Amino acid sequence: SSSSSSSSSQDTQDNNSIIHLSPVTRPIDLTTDHSAYNPAEVTAVLRRCNNAPRAISAGVGGGIKRVAGSLAVTRALGDAYLKTPLLSFFPYKRHAPYITARPEVNCRPIVKDGDKVLILATDGVWERASGEDVLKWVRNFYAERIARQERHQNRRQNQTERGSNDGSAPPLLESKLVHNRDGLVVYDNGKRDDDSDERQNGTEMVGSKREMPRSPSPPAKRRKIGGRSNRRGNAPFVTQRNSNVSDVIVRRVLNKVRRARNISSLHALMSLPPGRARRSKHDDITACVVDLSHFVL
Repeated sequence: SSSSSSSSSQDTQDNNSIIHLSPVTRPIDLTTDHSAYNPAEVTAVLRRCNNAPRAISAGVGGGIKRVAGSLAVTRALGDAYLKTPLLSFFPYKRHAPYITARPEVNCRPIVKDGDKVLILATDGVWERASGEDVLKWVRNFYAERIARQERHQNRRQNQTERGSNDGSAPPLLESKLVHNRDGLVVYDNGKRDDDSDERQNGTEMVGSKREMPRSPSPPAKRRKIGGRSNRRGNAPFVTQRNSNVSDVIVRRVLNKVRRARNISSLHALMSLPPGRARRSKHDDITACVVDLSHFVL
């Protein structure tokens, strides 16, 4: 039937997008941090600016170490005021250059059946998470997808068998969506881990079910698919069944920031306005996961 062929097509698509990572898989760092906390980079900065005063120091308001108390990284494409006196100004002009745009290039041959994924992420991720942390999140994401797919196939097979026995058509499978008070869309799969923020956002776990706080509005008006806004405004970040692994990494890092800064919820963190209020909490957070199996013949 059309429904069974559609389900088979979906299963094939899910199989193609699942990466199998064994428990013995380990992360390998391909880059080094170009920051004021890397001794080699600090030495290079001091050499360029002839040991200028406050070449490596915290900003006026305190916080992390920066180049000339201004820039968190020691290499950049922009920030010309720290590269040449011609484009600089007081108090940096006298001692420039501090930084360089020269990249650091590392080469690693990709090993078939050895190298599984390539994780590209900005410093906002690596300041809060180690390679082991990110690998654990990626592994758990795909393990949950595999388990969910197996449950789906078992349910469909059981329903097909029951339908064949009584002569009726098997019922359609439906996904259960629940909303928490932070505007996050959560699929009820009865699973959580230590990095989850569900303890903080008003969702209570009872057995393998999530019971949500009651709301006077009907579910039809609360429920939006695909990350659209709910009745209280735009959801700051959406986690749903078809979210990708990069979404999971970003959300896990944001939850680390939330806990470290004693912020009540993910919604509260994401509601901070752009600019100083947000920069004081975390750096840019971007992640991309590449399946290397498609690049190795």
